[in-house]
Amino acid sequence: MATWNVINRTDIFPDRFDAEYHSKPFIDNVAYLKGLGSITTLGTLFKSIQRGGQPKYSPKGTVKVLRSANVGFMTFNDTRQEYVTQESFNKSIRGQVKTNDVLITSTGVGTLGRTSIWYDKTNAFCDGHITILRNTNVNPYFITVYLNSKYGLLQFAQNYRGSSGQIEIYPYDVSKFVIPTFLFKYQEEIGNYLIESFKQQEQSITLYHQAEALLTKELQLDKLQLPKNKWYTAQYSEVVDDGRMDSEYFSPVVKKILEADFLKGSFTIGGLFYIVRGYTPKSYYTMGVPMVKTKSVRTPVIDKKRIEDYANSNESLTLTQENDLILAAMGVGSLGRTSFITQDDSGVAIDGTLRIFRKKDENLKYVEIPTMLFLSTEIGQKLIYRGIVGSTGIISVTDDYLAKIPVPMVNEPIRKKLTELVLKSIDAKKQSQALLARAKSRVEELIEQEANKK
Repeated sequence: MATWNVINRTDIFPDRFDAEYHSKPFIDNVAYLKGLGSITTLGTLFKSIQRGGQPKYSPKGTVKVLRSANVGFMTFNDTRQEYVTQESFNKSIRGQVKTNDVLITSTGVGTLGRTSIWYDKTNAFCDGHITILRNTNVNPYFITVYLNSKYGLLQFAQNYRGSSGQIEIYPYDVSKFVIPTFLFKYQEEIGNYLIESFKQQEQSITLYHQAEALLTKELQLDKLQLPKNKWYTAQYSEVVDDGRMDSEYFSPVVKKILEADFLKGSFTIGGLFYIVRGYTPKSYYTMGVPMVKTKSVRTPVIDKKRIEDYANSNESLTLTQENDLILAAMGVGSLGRTSFITQDDSGVAIDGTLRIFRKKDENLKYVEIPTMLFLSTEIGQKLIYRGIVGSTGIISVTDDYLAKIPVPMVNEPIRKKLTELVLKSIDAKKQSQALLARAKSRVEELIEQEANKK
């Protein structure tokens, strides 16, 4: 019988008899790090390593709750963002997050092992699925980068417990993670990459919010008072003319929007853009043309990290071009999201759940990004969702309906300004991502250089 790996009885810790913990890649990783010279552990470096608390969610809360869905690899997001009140935050000391706390997602297949650091100066609260590392004499930004390197990620894979999707990593397990001490000479350099990345992230968000605020001001979207009727009637003639029987289609909220001043003299999606349908290939592959699905559609640009499937270039694919808009035309929670296609994102394929808006008149400048901004507003989303068909999770919007959606047209100087702000926001986000990649690669580079000296 073949033998993959042999572990001495003296190497088995009292609490870890599972074969996965002692698998060769994990044992080799720790041995490799120890072979670089002296090492230390997270338990030695941090005075506090503990799980977060149990939040008492409130729709009136103002303090963000950080759950597994909100913590990424050296990033944060607002996915299904929940809040607690300031009063609840003050009472629950265990879950309070402080600036420079290192946060680790600690439960669940696909979520465990994501590490970031709370750079923000505002309050936040961690739930019990997040481990908080606090109070250290070394640079916590450097530690965050190290844990995101391949040497840190292997230790997460080694130290979790459980199976069948119910996996956990406990503070005790995290405290055992080893770090070569020679890296401390470079902690400020590596930490600064991450700090600068966060600054670029903040700049990206600020610029995009400026674009949203400018559009709102120009169209006076905030002045529109939408009715809150609990019931309403539609004329039989309207039902016949529009061929719709669903109550949402005749909502007085949408009627009020359609009568608003900012839509006077507006264009339609069909007037501005060709609507190009996506194509779903017969099979997916691990290599080939990247295939964008609804989960990759984010505003303002597609999220390439969510692309998992590839198509054969010989099929009749629908490929993106620079300055296209992509709209998710199907799916609960995704329908209505739009992305702008930059030069870097051109040439990817879209599946049948998506539509491309491709400008018809090249002489009409700066219309793509203002259109995306409008469709992403609450008002734009109401116009899109007015036309949904289907139910029970399978909802979509037809091309004919999309073509009729009105789009306000602000003057060209404002459209240019909106476009510039969003493009600068996109560029700042790209710079942030490049800095994250550089930070991680620098850690791995230093470790490999040190290993070559031995």
